[in-house]
Amino acid sequence: MPDDSTRNIEDESTYPELTKPEFKSDIPATLLKDSSDTERYILDQLSIMRQFTDWSVNAQLLTHQSVRRTNGRVIRLETWQNKVKTIYTSWWGLILAVATIGGGIAGVVEAWHYIVEQLNK
Repeated sequence: MPDDSTRNIEDESTYPELTKPEFKSDIPATLLKDSSDTERYILDQLSIMRQFTDWSVNAQLLTHQSVRRTNGRVIRLETWQNKVKTIYTSWWGLILAVATIGGGIAGVVEAWHYIVEQLNK
């Protein structure tokens, strides 16, 4: 397995790579036959701009969806981290007390099982 310094994090992404396609005018030549060169150029450019705008809006929506998913995952991880931190700091004293007073290893194991139950709620 390669070490982390040589791996490209983007290769592990579940989101497809975004590549800009080449846009070409999609106005039928029959509609442009009576147009001057300037008019034809402007209409062709408007067609290309419309295609780019459609593609760009779709790309922005995909990006927004991925940002929302990532944000949701971060919030879920932060919630779990805070829950673990709270339980760890509040129950660590209990584990030490139980282990010291009378339980030894058995007390530590019992306290650990209790903490795991609290995390799974």
